[in-house]
Amino acid sequence: MNIKRFHIETGTGKSVEFTLPDHWDYPMVTCLCSKCAEPFFSRSDRKIIRIDPFQYKYDKCDICSDDKGHDYVIFEDTRLMAA
Repeated sequence: MNIKRFHIETGTGKSVEFTLPDHWDYPMVTCLCSKCAEPFFSRSDRKIIRIDPFQYKYDKCDICSDDKGHDYVIFEDTRLMAA
């Protein structure tokens, strides 16, 4: 299994690095509240990771505009995209 590294710069000036198997690709950074993030956690074709688990300041959710959003990065499983 090959490993791929992702280096992500957030809008708040934070820099985060993820190491994942090479079939996870196309990272997307977004701000989501817990309600809007929930569907991503149950999907097998997506991996969602909170960028800063210690983030104490909320941002606006990109989907519903709730003021209780956190920054997440979402990866797609490229094995399922080819099928």
